[in-house]
Amino acid sequence: MKKNLIALLLLAAMVLSLVGCGLVGGSKEPEATEAPAEEKTEEPAEEAEDEEPAEEAEEPEEPAEETKDEEPAEEAEEPADDAEEPAEAAEGPVYNSSSETQGKTNEIVVRVSNGAGETSPGVKAQLTTFAPMIETNSDGKIGVEIYSNGQLGDDTTATELVVAGQLEINNTSTAPLVGYVPELGIFDIPFLFNDEAEADAILDGEVGDWLNDKLETKGIVNLAWNENGFRELTNSKHAVATVADVKGLKIRTMENKFHQELWNSLGAAATPMSTTELYTALENGTVDGEENPIANMYSYQFQEVQDFISMTNHIYSPFLFDMSKQIWDTYDQETKDIIQEAA
Repeated sequence: MKKNLIALLLLAAMVLSLVGCGLVGGSKEPEATEAPAEEKTEEPAEEAEDEEPAEEAEEPEEPAEETKDEEPAEEAEEPADDAEEPAEAAEGPVYNSSSETQGKTNEIVVRVSNGAGETSPGVKAQLTTFAPMIETNSDGKIGVEIYSNGQLGDDTTATELVVAGQLEINNTSTAPLVGYVPELGIFDIPFLFNDEAEADAILDGEVGDWLNDKLETKGIVNLAWNENGFRELTNSKHAVATVADVKGLKIRTMENKFHQELWNSLGAAATPMSTTELYTALENGTVDGEENPIANMYSYQFQEVQDFISMTNHIYSPFLFDMSKQIWDTYDQETKDIIQEAA
């Protein structure tokens, strides 16, 4: 019995000592193992959460990098290439004003006189086509100077300079040339043509060639016929709807007897006057009205001092690109061909 009792006491002591050391029992061991487990599993989870936003922040940078690719830059360059095409297609430098063309020192200088203003279709064509084409095709041998608004004189004066060999080209209507070739007076006959197409067919045919031959005998080489249009009537007094409305109006005309006789026969007072003086005369009331192709009216800004316009189409008045024969005969054939082609 004593031995059994001693054995039980020893067994109980061992159990108590083991419990005290934490080697047996159910509560402390899970707590000791679970706490580190929670720390180990939560910390990586927190690190993963910290990294994921960083990755999300980096992801938008990839599309941003795509926008910085060179392909869009290449697309931006393509319009620039397209923008250069018109300049390459143009025949030499395109001038914006007649003053830009003046003061040339080329081997040959061709001066062009215009009674019309800077914004007229004829002057614009000379600035954008005639001058650049000649200067390019001649490799700079020929320079073109353009003068507008009667800088070198009115059409009559410029025509005299051309005939005398003192001016290369005058862009003029037929009116100042009637004194040299009376047959050109046919274009001053009122209501001769129905429309521009009919007039162009006449000028581009045998009649036009015959008139050019006549001009050459008078010292003028007509390089080209060009459009001027029908002449219309404006005034500052009242609307003109009938012949009776014309009576009493002071109408400026060119120094052309056909034009003067037309308006005088209708009861108006025809008043010959240079175009360069006309704006001031209209503004001051020296004359009541004028008659011109519409392009000329706007190039001189007559609409600022005129209140009424009547689309009378009373006279078709072509322009001639007249070259001095004296000067023309001094050119070699290559120079003539370059100027003729541009005209």
